[in-house]
Amino acid sequence: VKRAIVEDVKQSKILAYITALKKLCNHPK
Repeated sequence: VKRAIVEDVKQSKILAYITALKKLCNHPK
């Protein structure tokens, strides 16, 4: 059960990282 939770957290962090990168690419300073 713990392993499943850890994997879920990793996936959500990766998704958040990807969306942040996309936002930066779409809105360059």
